[in-house]
Amino acid sequence: MEIKRAARYALRRTLPPWRFDECLAELLDFCREASIDEVILKADVEEFSHGIPTVEWLEAYKPKMQKARDELKKIGVAFSLNPWITVGHLDRGRDLRKIFPDFNWMVGHRGETCNAVACPLSEGWREHTKKLWRIYASLEPNVIWVEDDIRTFNHTPIDFGCFCEKHLEMFSKRAGEKV
Repeated sequence: MEIKRAARYALRRTLPPWRFDECLAELLDFCREASIDEVILKADVEEFSHGIPTVEWLEAYKPKMQKARDELKKIGVAFSLNPWITVGHLDRGRDLRKIFPDFNWMVGHRGETCNAVACPLSEGWREHTKKLWRIYASLEPNVIWVEDDIRTFNHTPIDFGCFCEKHLEMFSKRAGEKV
């Protein structure tokens, strides 16, 4: 009698570049032991994160992600990706303005400006994100997870969404008066 599993087991995991091979071996062993069905590889996360990645950083990390994908596939584990950064969670002391001079940054309702959280209406950010997501898609993951930083609130140092000139113009059009 075949036993059917009632759940699919997906594991989110980071493989830092400086310990990649060691962490990948550990991950593969754990997947076998714990009957993991899918690994959601997270790129450059939490304390390791540099914020919004550059295309160059992601291209350099891509061969490692390919290796992880291929090794997981060999043991029957699906490969997915969580890019971790979309617009950025919060500044965390970073200043990405010189790295991405063509980005517009989120502006709070009191006028404070983020240094590492992009405005989602920024054309520079949108073009950059297309490049990054093409790299992610080229890995042919099972799923590319949309990170929760795409939210409109809680992007310290701002609290309640973006109030940049582009957003204020959009709000004004929708409200039918200047805001």
